[in-house]
Amino acid sequence: MLIRTRGYFGRSLSSLSHRDFRYLAISTIALGFGQWFQMIGLGWLVYEVTGSAIQLAMITSVRGILSTAGAPLGGILSDRFRRKNVMVISIGLACTQATALSALVFFGEISLWHLYVFAALEGLAAGLYLPASQALVFNVVPEESISNAVALNSISQNLARILGPAIAGAIIGLTGSASAAFLMVSVFKLSAALISTQIGMVNEQIITTKGESAIGSLVSGVKYSFRDRTILALLIIGIVPSLLVYPYVQMLPFFAEDVLGRGANGYGLLATAVGWGALVGLAWLVFAGDVQRKGKIVLITLFFYVVFVAAFSQSRILELSMAFLIVAGVFHSVSMALTNTLFHLFVTDEFRGRVLSLYTMSHGIQPLGALPMGIAIEAWGPPNAISLFMMIACIVIVGVGVFAPALRRA
Repeated sequence: MLIRTRGYFGRSLSSLSHRDFRYLAISTIALGFGQWFQMIGLGWLVYEVTGSAIQLAMITSVRGILSTAGAPLGGILSDRFRRKNVMVISIGLACTQATALSALVFFGEISLWHLYVFAALEGLAAGLYLPASQALVFNVVPEESISNAVALNSISQNLARILGPAIAGAIIGLTGSASAAFLMVSVFKLSAALISTQIGMVNEQIITTKGESAIGSLVSGVKYSFRDRTILALLIIGIVPSLLVYPYVQMLPFFAEDVLGRGANGYGLLATAVGWGALVGLAWLVFAGDVQRKGKIVLITLFFYVVFVAAFSQSRILELSMAFLIVAGVFHSVSMALTNTLFHLFVTDEFRGRVLSLYTMSHGIQPLGALPMGIAIEAWGPPNAISLFMMIACIVIVGVGVFAPALRRA
């Protein structure tokens, strides 16, 4: 069923005229709530149990390792089987570990080693899910609506980012971690139900790699990516914020408590501020339509994202910190959405799942950057450590811009 869209506003929401995309967007919001409940809850549990930035960084790194390791398998599966089925199975894994976590928290039996196990399982589930979910966007809208669909799907993710941390932080502050854990299980179940029952006839190409081994299939995807200079440049630029910039989000408990003195509620507000900025940036993309020189915009917005995170690290006032994070979120969301759009436009559907799994791996390694960042925070404090990492990131981004003309012209 199609919903008629008229005028400028209607064209900006054209992807929502496709029923399957609407349910994909709703399930994305539900899953996003669950993931943010778990991220905020785990972070706060680690802080309560240990009070150590290094332990928080190590647990985050475990999640990143499993997410990175699971992404290639998720990409292979999403090119061989129906992508929505891969998504449902991965959400089922996330729901199972979330149920166990909620029970342990409720009965007061949670230990540090439990947090390592749950971080690993959630990371594996995310690694399997992300390539399939990103590739599925291409299969539920026509090609001319890809840019709009990517932006709207990103808005769905960021609605959860905006509301999830604030709700989780408030619930943890008022009623404890157990309530947030039970809500996490509920929204995981809702997301899986919507994907399995409401996304029906999808025009998928699923016949690409059945004659190959899993390793051979992955190698084919890597070779395809390395042959195309633009795709290779996009993969490289995806690694920079993952290793050097975005791990700061995992360190927000230390800014909230040790720098700003605002506790769990302050933690939720800081995480929410990033989401508000992302929503503004993505809304601009939706209404701007098919912007030109996407590659150049990716580089510029990524640079200013880093600059405003550096500014946040030096703030001692909650409201000013939130303002810097909102602006950083604007630039980050535009950069990520346009990068995702460029992947869809340059990659054929035959390789879509595997190439997007490589891009997912670049996101998955972001917790690996949390370990050196956590060590630096222990040594020099949050403001100085984050500023150092942002300075290095700016240098790398400028270098990529200079030495990757293919990306600038994309």
